[in-house]
Amino acid sequence: MRRWKGDKLARALLRMGRGDALAGLLTWSLIVGVACVAVGVVAFRQVVSAYWPRTDGIVTVSERDRGPKRSKLWDLQYKYTVAGRQYTGTQYAYHTMPIQSETDLLSHMQAYPVGAAVVVSYKPSNPAEAVIRPGLRGETLIVALFLNSLLVGVAAGVGLVRQYGSRPGFDPTNPRQVTLTSSGAIVVRPQRPLWPVIFLTYVGMTGFLVSWALLFIGGVLDMVFGMFKGHLIHPPLLVAASVWAAVLVGCALATWRVVKNTPRFIVDPVREVFQFSRGSLSAVEIPLAAIADISITERTDRQRNGKAVRHRVKLTRGDDGATIALAKYDDLRDAEALADWLRQQLGDQPGAGK
Repeated sequence: MRRWKGDKLARALLRMGRGDALAGLLTWSLIVGVACVAVGVVAFRQVVSAYWPRTDGIVTVSERDRGPKRSKLWDLQYKYTVAGRQYTGTQYAYHTMPIQSETDLLSHMQAYPVGAAVVVSYKPSNPAEAVIRPGLRGETLIVALFLNSLLVGVAAGVGLVRQYGSRPGFDPTNPRQVTLTSSGAIVVRPQRPLWPVIFLTYVGMTGFLVSWALLFIGGVLDMVFGMFKGHLIHPPLLVAASVWAAVLVGCALATWRVVKNTPRFIVDPVREVFQFSRGSLSAVEIPLAAIADISITERTDRQRNGKAVRHRVKLTRGDDGATIALAKYDDLRDAEALADWLRQQLGDQPGAGK
């Protein structure tokens, strides 16, 4: 049975020690959280600026910055008039990342030479604050994609709680896991996942990986962005939005697959059968009297960052000795909770659980 990523991250962190794991998790979440707030403020200004009033202006300065970083920064100035008063603006747009690459700088200097007419969007309450490219920017969506890595920390935190929480992994009083039907059958989903948590985990991890890919795989991407008169650091909004859409759709499909493939079984004392199903596979039906044992086995999986011990709850048939893995847990107590509950349900059946 596949485990959701939050649990895997939690196991990796716990190999560092519980104190180090929590300290690292909190530090990472704090750093990324502060960055999220900063980018959120910039994104809010970008969206609000799209609704500001506009006026005509003219570019008066468009050259490399003459300061210490003159080779990478753009010195832009433009004049505009509001209510009979003249102002000088210096902001091109509200950027999450400044215009800094060589090709990006040259492109903007060519697009806005001295004397070029521009449309200036100014803040109604303070006309001295203005931009000539209002609205949400493409690089803001790409940076936000990277900052989704905050969700990785959240997922690992949830995984830590699941690993060491006092509540067992299997809770027969939880209607999400155990449901009694009108016919008397008991439907059991021993590890029913929380799809919102899984979805956000996938979005966080995928966003982190995709954003780094966009930053480092520059050759082909720069050529593609060049077709839209944009660049890798400042992609067009349509391109960035398409990347976001692909990430969300892909994560939604992955979440649907995980939820769909979650095993479930039915204990039907009326028909005296046990039914096990998973995903699109055909359901396996076993007479209760044919169940010989509910047992727990231990398996150690070697991984790159250490060993992972898993505890499997297995059902064994008495007629042919076949076994079915019903669930597997990291904590032995979780496996025992499910196994004990199943033995109680099957204990009154002839030959079941013996």
